[in-house]
Amino acid sequence: MYVIYQIQSNSIYRAKIIEMDSKIEKIKLQLIDEGDIVVNEYVDKILLYNFVESDCNVPGQLVIDCSLSDMWFPVINIDITLMLQPHFKIGQLYKVLLLKTNESGTQVVQMFHKDTNVDVSNTILQSGIGQRLNSAMKTDENPYEENLLIGQSFVAYVYNYHLKLRIQPEPNTVDELEEEIVKHINENPDSESMDINCLENTYCLATVDNDQWYRAYIKNINEESIIVNMFDIGLLTDVLLNQIRPITTNLMRRPQLCLNCYLESKDLDFKITEKILYNITVKSIDPNGVLCINIKEHYSAPFSSPIVRGIEKISFLHVDDDLTYLQRSQDISKVAKISENLSKLSGKLGSKASIAPGDINMFESHGKYYRCVVKSIYSKIAVVHCIDFGYEKLIKKKKLQCLGLIKIALLPALVITAKTFPMAFNMSRTMFLANMHVDSDGTRYASPSKITLVQSQNKLMETLENGCLVRVTCINSDSDCWIVPHLLNDKLKIISDVLVKMQSKMIPAVTEIGSLCAALHSITKKWHRALILDIDGSAKNVLSIDSGEHFKSLKTTKLVSEIQKIPNCALRCQVVSNVDINTLLNKYVECKLISCTQSLLVVKLFENYIDNESIITSTVSTMEWCITISRFESYDEFYVNKAKDECGSNNENVDIQLNYIANNLDDFLRPPPIGTLVAALTDKNDGLWYKAEVLMPNKTYLLVRIFSDGDVCKAIRIKVLPSIFCDEKLYFRCCLDQEIVDANISDPLNYDVISEMMMKYKWKMTTTSITEPYRVTLISHLDGVHCLDLLDTILTIDHHDISDSSKMSENGPILRNIVLDDHSKSNLENQLNNIPEKKNNENNLIIPEVEIVVVKYIETFQYFYVQSESLAMLYTSRISEDLDLSIIELHLNSCMVGSIVVTYSILLTVGVEPK
Repeated sequence: MYVIYQIQSNSIYRAKIIEMDSKIEKIKLQLIDEGDIVVNEYVDKILLYNFVESDCNVPGQLVIDCSLSDMWFPVINIDITLMLQPHFKIGQLYKVLLLKTNESGTQVVQMFHKDTNVDVSNTILQSGIGQRLNSAMKTDENPYEENLLIGQSFVAYVYNYHLKLRIQPEPNTVDELEEEIVKHINENPDSESMDINCLENTYCLATVDNDQWYRAYIKNINEESIIVNMFDIGLLTDVLLNQIRPITTNLMRRPQLCLNCYLESKDLDFKITEKILYNITVKSIDPNGVLCINIKEHYSAPFSSPIVRGIEKISFLHVDDDLTYLQRSQDISKVAKISENLSKLSGKLGSKASIAPGDINMFESHGKYYRCVVKSIYSKIAVVHCIDFGYEKLIKKKKLQCLGLIKIALLPALVITAKTFPMAFNMSRTMFLANMHVDSDGTRYASPSKITLVQSQNKLMETLENGCLVRVTCINSDSDCWIVPHLLNDKLKIISDVLVKMQSKMIPAVTEIGSLCAALHSITKKWHRALILDIDGSAKNVLSIDSGEHFKSLKTTKLVSEIQKIPNCALRCQVVSNVDINTLLNKYVECKLISCTQSLLVVKLFENYIDNESIITSTVSTMEWCITISRFESYDEFYVNKAKDECGSNNENVDIQLNYIANNLDDFLRPPPIGTLVAALTDKNDGLWYKAEVLMPNKTYLLVRIFSDGDVCKAIRIKVLPSIFCDEKLYFRCCLDQEIVDANISDPLNYDVISEMMMKYKWKMTTTSITEPYRVTLISHLDGVHCLDLLDTILTIDHHDISDSSKMSENGPILRNIVLDDHSKSNLENQLNNIPEKKNNENNLIIPEVEIVVVKYIETFQYFYVQSESLAMLYTSRISEDLDLSIIELHLNSCMVGSIVVTYSILLTVGVEPK
């Protein structure tokens, strides 16, 4: 029943009695005008009154459940909730515009501060939290994420150019884009004149045969041709000026449709053919983002789902027990197109004499046509599975028309099958954003953001309350300052790595205000996660959510969902300090949270800051590691990981080097949890520091296990272990400690050669820094040659300085000592897997160490083709003999002749006759 509830403070509420104990001592009430808050009270401490007649005229509930109309948060956790609460102050008056009621009965609203008329959504965005819903809804522009593809199986086109394998994961999307390009070319038959001086590093349409046009990126321009990268098929080639056309913004809205791959197995028992569907399963991904895949021919029913790309806009949902069938919004038009194409086939296919389970058919219902797979058969009825919607349906057998194995039958399904989530039944007729991911066993999960459970991830606010290190990244005033907690450094590194990797692809641009994007800084030329606040390109138009800096961006592109889901690392706050905060910019200082009840966090910064560049590096002794370089961007930015079993036990080296730097390590502000890696001074009483793991925290001591010998000891003192000591599998950002003065070594044209060499060697790395980026010196692990000296030697050879053969003899051992890591070997093997092995009785090609050659064709700086006159003379007879016995395929007048036998051959002329 409903009552009037009065507490001792004389506050009066309308309430609903939920339950009462048998002795009528305790009562549970729901306050209907306070957002249905539930309270537990003792009966003798409160007063309850019955409703009087006039109460019936009062609205049933004075509190409305609301949701902001145009805000979306990729992730909601306790920290974000605490930062959002001050924007919705209890007791403060707001102006609210009711827009609509959603499927769960929640009012979708727009809120304004009553006095200032400021939109609440705008103030939230100014703090770097969330993004505009309308821009987040454009998920069809999201780039493919290699990490999300692991474990997924799908249908794709496959290309194999220059022994490099590429896949196009969504054939429907590929076909649609090609149709749009053809339509654009036909509607614009006269090529617009293009200024050749302005073409480099721009996008265009390009063709090789003047028939098929592709989106392309212009990499270089020379006197005779233009080098373009047709990034949707992975072909780098040269074209003439009349073979390129301007491209429209609409054609650039899709992400790059091609992904780099290599085969899991070395051999294929079939030949790859363009524009043929293949079943692809992604097995793993290497550190460079190249996918390891398994390829099978595609003959069966297309049960594979669309590619899951993290954040998806869902437009259709059908629940079937523990499985839910979802359809992406961008697939609505594809379903309509399939229905239209099926209608053209209706009446031309006929019914199959005997229908069997597994047959692919089509049927008509209410003027629409659907693809289906037969599940079971009865006398006159068949149970079919609707391929593009997921549900099952009873159909009369005579209404089924067999599609067989025609192309439209083998296209992938346009429905995503996922595990059923809470409230799925209430969301069948609404569009919503969902976070999608694939489990290790291939099971797909969908978590609609509107019902995402509030969970704590880093307990950031709790850490700030206890006190921690922060870096002051941006200062506008004492009341507008941005800080980044030290514990988020690992997140920043992940974000930085992903932003760099993204730039190797064509990523669609984004320009809407309120969009979360990747923004290129106009001054530093570095990429940041940022919110677009203005479309004026001449002003500071974006806000970095990981530093708080407002800056002018040169370019803004879509973000992959992997880093959209990481909350902003920079916190906007009001600073209380007894020092000039401008002196703390870009320094690590101790910070303590004072209040989180205002729209800005209130924090106190302490004067004893840590200048980790000037103080630590001047006192730390050198550290030495055996490493390989996993990614090389420049001499100022490359990423290394420790090589195992090369320089002795790394754990033993850790303990030795900890004792050089222990005095400069940070103390823990509070006892670390079990499992934390620490630098520990133990009760061994040897005065040495060890890398150790916390086993059991205690009020009086900590129990730790030492890594080098496994001993369990009491820790007399512990300090924070630098990340470079923590995990042998981690990658660490480094920069060379030496100034580059050689113009040849710093020439950008030599980048590919330098990058390849740096990543193929194993190095001894010496550093004098314990913070990233680590300043290092690199020498060869095999012969102790400094990396710059080695580069100078190799680049000198590459520039044909080979007149002195004795000099080449001296340098020969250095070149022969290049050691390929396992990844490089596997890549090389996979690239060559289609080349037949030589028979045992054949003589191997003998290539001299020094040879004068003519460069015939350049694909890139890493891949080019040369001709040797001396080798040509030496092997002419063998080439002729081999060709006389070969069966090959050739194109003749654009038609395939078939298999032919070479009957006569010289170096440049081949005579053939049909077999």
